[in-house]
Formats: sequence, structure tokens, C-alpha cells
Amino acid sequence: MNKWGKGLMVVVMALGLAGCADDGIVKESRVQEPAMPTAEQLIAKITEASEGLSSFVQETQSWLNTDMAQAESQVNQTVETKSTTEVVMAPLQMHQVSQLQILGKEEQKLEIYLVEGGYFTSMNGYWRKMPESMSELIMTPLQLEASPGRRMEQFKTILPYLSVTEEGGDYVLKARASGEQMKDFTAYYRLQYGSGELAEQQISAVKSMSILYSVDKQTYWPTRTEDEMVTDDRRGGQGMYSKVKRRTDIGKYNTLSEIELPEEALNVLQ
Repeated sequence: MNKWGKGLMVVVMALGLAGCADDGIVKESRVQEPAMPTAEQLIAKITEASEGLSSFVQETQSWLNTDMAQAESQVNQTVETKSTTEVVMAPLQMHQVSQLQILGKEEQKLEIYLVEGGYFTSMNGYWRKMPESMSELIMTPLQLEASPGRRMEQFKTILPYLSVTEEGGDYVLKARASGEQMKDFTAYYRLQYGSGELAEQQISAVKSMSILYSVDKQTYWPTRTEDEMVTDDRRGGQGMYSKVKRRTDIGKYNTLSEIELPEEALNVLQ
């Protein structure tokens, strides 16, 4: 996938509750619901709760549409990806299985392991151990993705754009920006990519973006994320336009203690 594929205020009225008065007459009373947290308060709660999260499993579906112009030719490509990712927080380990469907081509299966022994990939059953430089390249975004606390550090850089709402049993953080507003997101992308240069490259091409981060009201652990981004770096008839949408559902908390390499991956070490 290309680099772009790489990642609320409702007033609650209390319900009337029936109670029995001293005289035996049933009367109605109202119980005040907890006030909606501000974005800053919710970020603090999520950061604190992340200390109790040791592992999770997430299901992700993403859609990427690109238009690439080169000289007099133009190539349009649509890619749909579905993946299941297992993450252990400490030490940071990941196992991911993805199905990539490029429009007009056969589906491909990609499997990734990132463990203490290195970074291993399998494309359609062919295993490889990737160079150490590749491990370092994906480690920064993985650390951000895996840790709610680190993700909240990123969100702190865009506080003026954040709103909080609630949906059922969740609190939801949302942000949306476009055009000149994207200049305010430089620090956000610097944390995401671990590079000021990459952050500036990202900002220069992003035309609009939206972010959603949902957490359980009781545990403050993440339940869902949604991202959408439009980029366009076409100049003089060359360059690329892309639109990416991604939804991730998160659960199965604290059910994993370790991720083990399969025998097929171990064989590449011999």
C-alpha cells in the first residue's frame, strides 16, 4: 500500500426514576447523569486506562483509491484490504493476516510477524525475513497504533479540532480538517511518522482528513477507530491523487501474552 495508506458534544437528559415517598405515594425523581467529558478530560482518562491494557485483537477494513498521472498516461487503482491483527504491548509484538484485493486482479494474502527475532513476511505463502531497516520503518507507526497513551499524545496536538460525543456505551473523539487547517496538523504527523520531513511532506499533499476514536465508557479502552484522508500532489500533469478510508474494530483485550513465529517462518533463519 502507499504511504497515505498508513491510522463529539451531546447533552444527556436524566431519565425520571420512580421512587416511593414516606407517605407511600409513588413520585418521580430525576438522577443527574455524569457530565460529558471535555476532549482534554477524555484524553487523560484514556491515557490512564491504557496502563491496564496488555494485548488486543483488531479487525480492519480499508479502501484505497489512487489516480497516478505520468507524462501522458493515467493509472487508476482501487485496493480493498481486510486484516486481523494481534498485538502484545510489552515487549511490542504483532501478528497480522491481510487479504488485498486490487480491482481486476487476483486476491493476495499477506502475513506479517513483528517479534523480538525480527520482522517476517509471507506473500502468498512465500516467507522472508525483512532487513532491520524495514523493522525500524514500521515500528514508529506500530507503537502509535498499539498504545492508546501514545495515540492520545498525538491527539493533544490537535485539541482545538477535537469534539466529544457519545454513541451507546462509548465516548467518541472526532476531528475534521481541510485546506489551510492542515498546517495545524504538522506536530500530529511528526508523532505519527517519527520524522519532521515526512510530516511536512504529508501536510503539503493532504487536502482533507477526518479522525474518529471511540472508547468504552466504563474501561476507557478503544473499541473503534475510523480514518479518512484525501491527498493530492499532482503538479504539471504528474503526481498522484488518493483517497483512503479505514475502519478498525478492537476487542479481545488482555487475552494474549506472546506471539510465536510459525515453523515456516523459522525455517528462513536456517
